[in-house]
Amino acid sequence: MNGELSMFFFMSICLVIIGATFLFIPSMSRVDIYFGIRMPKFLRKREDMKKIRSRFNINIISYTIATILVYAIGYYLIYKWALGENFQASWLIFITLVQMALLQLAYYIAYKSVRTIKAKEKDSGNWNVARKISIVDTKLSKEINKVNYWWLLPFIIILFEVILVASNYSNLPEQIPMHYNLAGEVDRYTNKTPLNAMMLPIISFGMTVFLYVTTVITKRSKKEINSLNTEKSRAQLRLYYKYLEVFMAITSAMLGITFLIGDLSLVGIVSSKYMMSIILIISLILVVFATVFFIKIGQGGCKLKIKDVEDKEEEELFIDKDDDQYWIMGTFYYNKEDPSLMVEKRSGGGWTVNLGTTLGMILTIAPIILIIVLCIAIPMRG
Repeated sequence: MNGELSMFFFMSICLVIIGATFLFIPSMSRVDIYFGIRMPKFLRKREDMKKIRSRFNINIISYTIATILVYAIGYYLIYKWALGENFQASWLIFITLVQMALLQLAYYIAYKSVRTIKAKEKDSGNWNVARKISIVDTKLSKEINKVNYWWLLPFIIILFEVILVASNYSNLPEQIPMHYNLAGEVDRYTNKTPLNAMMLPIISFGMTVFLYVTTVITKRSKKEINSLNTEKSRAQLRLYYKYLEVFMAITSAMLGITFLIGDLSLVGIVSSKYMMSIILIISLILVVFATVFFIKIGQGGCKLKIKDVEDKEEEELFIDKDDDQYWIMGTFYYNKEDPSLMVEKRSGGGWTVNLGTTLGMILTIAPIILIIVLCIAIPMRG
């Protein structure tokens, strides 16, 4: 029963974190983007815009609480009817998808309200698009693509993992833990082999390589330079990608530490009953770190202050382009005329794929199909 309660509280915390992250999406976006709509900065300061943000916050909190309550009811019934861990896993995947859909609904409601206000303002002639040009800076791309030595940190952690497991391999039992539940109890063992013993360092290495490659791809993606103040925009992007690479390397290192905790438990240095708690704490720190990073820096570095570069009045009163038509619900980018695979996210921080490209569509649909298959297949096992 203790393991069941630990599982429930852990997943409830995860659902709360997902909801809390959505609350900060408007604060992470570019300063000329409000709920997926590009508009002059002065419009964001109006009372009707602030009311939209307040309603959005209320919806996010309400949907999150409702999701947790439904999750609790379903979890209790699964436990009461002894349906097993496979049904628990499927229920968790399903309820997470439901929460994401509800949170996206809350975002869409706000998006639709902002879009309506923007349309009325444009019709009234209160503001317009200052310029309709796109700027490409090849020199900036070359500067950004330089390698950052912070990436040595996660690989050093992986090397330490390998040395730790290799030096203690002879002392490991013939049956080693393969899987733990959230109470830190081993619920599956496997035979001791060099491959099984090194599984966590291998996964950690693969994850670090994936994050590094993802960072390289994003650094080479299309840069959004504001034509209203190109000098300021270039300087912000230069700093943004510098900080971003450090952020990604530290994130990779922190994730590597969670695998290291598993290895420390394997060799008997850390008790397994404390392992999941330590991993949960590290995960929470990582989420807070990511949220604070994007709130303080802003998408594309838009909130960074640049010395000796003044803000221009046009930045407050105009937008340099109007490309809302390419953003479905202010979230999904679809532009067949743009060959870019990765672009800046319109909502929040980070990047998204261009659904107008074949590869972008595949990368979006494939995970959805995989999740649906898992929801169906997991309960059918055993």
